[in-house]
Amino acid sequence: MACLVLGTESCSVYILDPEAFTIMDSLGLPSPPVFLSVSGLYDVEFRIVVACRSGELCVLKRGWQTAKVITALESQPVGLVRREKSVTVATMDNCLISINNKVKNRGRNVYHKAFQGKKVWSVTLPHSVICIERMDIPSRGMFLVAVALSSNHILVYNDKNVVDCFKTDDAVSAMKFGRFGREENTLVIGNLH
Repeated sequence: MACLVLGTESCSVYILDPEAFTIMDSLGLPSPPVFLSVSGLYDVEFRIVVACRSGELCVLKRGWQTAKVITALESQPVGLVRREKSVTVATMDNCLISINNKVKNRGRNVYHKAFQGKKVWSVTLPHSVICIERMDIPSRGMFLVAVALSSNHILVYNDKNVVDCFKTDDAVSAMKFGRFGREENTLVIGNLH
C-alpha cells in the first residue's frame, strides 16, 4: 500500500494511513529531517534514507523504531538523491558526495542490504548548490544527477563526471525530471522571478 511519509521537527518520521490519515508507524531520528528518500511498500519492505539537519545521514527500515546512522557529513545537506546502491548528497560546503552501501550475507541464502557509509567519491563544486534532481533515462542506460548552482548554472553529472552544463537566465529554485505531457524525459526548472 502507498502511504504518506512525513518528517517532523520533533525528530520523528510518521507513516500515515492513506485513507484514514492515522499514524501507522512512528520512527525516531537523531535530529530533525531535512530530506527523505522513500522506497518500497509498507506491508512488505520499505527503506527511508534521511538527511538530518545536524548533518547525519540515516536509514530506517521496516521493524526498526529508531534510525541507524550511515555517516556524519562534514556539512549540512542541501539535497539528497538515492539510487539502488548509493546515495548522492549535496552539502553546504559546495560538495557533491556519493556514499555507497554493500550487500551483506546474513545466514544461508538470505541477503540483507545494509548501509556501510563508505564514501565512493566527492566533488568540490565552483558555487553553492541550490538543489539536485535525479535524472534517470533507462532506455539509454543513463543515470544522472542534475545540480543547480547559485551561479545560474546547471551541471549534469554521471557519477563524478560532468556530462553537460548549461546556464539559465534566472536563479533556479527547484527542478523536477520525468514525464511532462507527451515528453518522456523532461527537466522542468522553477525560477523565483
